[in-house]
Amino acid sequence: MTRKPILVVCALMLLVVGIASAKSYTFTLTGPATLGVLKLKEGEYSVKVNGTTAVITNPDGKDLKVALKVENGTQKYNDTTVETSTKDGSTVINAIDLQGTTTKLVAN
Repeated sequence: MTRKPILVVCALMLLVVGIASAKSYTFTLTGPATLGVLKLKEGEYSVKVNGTTAVITNPDGKDLKVALKVENGTQKYNDTTVETSTKDGSTVINAIDLQGTTTKLVAN
């Protein structure tokens, strides 16, 4: 086997490992909330970051995509937390801090 095919195989393996290792973070909503254009119901969710898009998996296992701004702070977050506010009597998700990272997902 020549070096070129070996390099191609190694590059493909690294790509697959990078995709498979995308970390997901869980959070629980105790009531309905809005995240961007998404209407989320009460339950446990997971979120994965894919560039400027967050893939939110709802309690039913359905993947929902929403565009979010990714900000990096200076200190790691101890927990995955959801920052909310109330607008017109409804809960609105403003940001999600990701545990073990300096990453904050901010709603547009």
